[in-house]
Amino acid sequence: GYVLCEPNLLKPTYMLDAFLTLTPKAPKAIKYRTRVRLHHGTSEIMARVILLDREELLPGESAYVQFRLESPAVMMARDRYIIRSYSPIITIGGGEILYTHPKKHRRSSLSIPRMETLKNGRYIEIQTPFGTPSEKFLVGEIDGRSVAFLSRHGLGHRFSPSNVNYRANLYAMKLLNIGRIISVNAVGSLKEEIEPTSLVIPDQFIDFTRSRNSTYFDDGLVAHVSMADPVCPVLSKAALEASDVVGLDTHPAGTYLNTARLRFQLI
Repeated sequence: GYVLCEPNLLKPTYMLDAFLTLTPKAPKAIKYRTRVRLHHGTSEIMARVILLDREELLPGESAYVQFRLESPAVMMARDRYIIRSYSPIITIGGGEILYTHPKKHRRSSLSIPRMETLKNGRYIEIQTPFGTPSEKFLVGEIDGRSVAFLSRHGLGHRFSPSNVNYRANLYAMKLLNIGRIISVNAVGSLKEEIEPTSLVIPDQFIDFTRSRNSTYFDDGLVAHVSMADPVCPVLSKAALEASDVVGLDTHPAGTYLNTARLRFQLI
């Protein structure tokens, strides 16, 4: 059960998103929160199976599930696993780990599209003239649209905001022919009316950072790029419409203050 890796590369987890298939010879169906023995490598961990889109999983069927572990485990996406019944100890299924640090899912099918992308997608490693991006890109499809995910702080949150290679990240996205980028940040507010859990769709930025590479145009190449309208109006409109559907307290405009230290964030 021991894992040898580079420092800060992996972090223990108590939850896993996974794709699970029961063997046709499994003695019975798995129900919501069934307790099982999850085997990964040489380790055995007791876990509960959270079915997201059904009441039970029958022998021979497959489903996207979340495992709630009773003890911490260290795993990586794409790792294989098997499960055995709690008692008697019989191998009843197995599958593939999709994500190792998910949020706790409610019992619904809302998480299925992202998990399908994680399963059916592929990881792409890209090198750029500006260095290596923060992580490999996970490329797949959602509702017929090509998408790519990038962990900008790296898996295991290895890079602080000041050490993220933003130029390499964006250059790699251009090489992948990505046309629109959505980036999410959890920040504070300097306005009382913008309460915690509110969604702000910024329309302007103020950059107070000092040590980050902030331009592609240096070392013999000079260009002037307008920042008058730095936010995509199409994505802003789509985010506003989506937030209305789910009932979020949304503010359609705001200025994002980015600092070298945690003094200001959003107004």
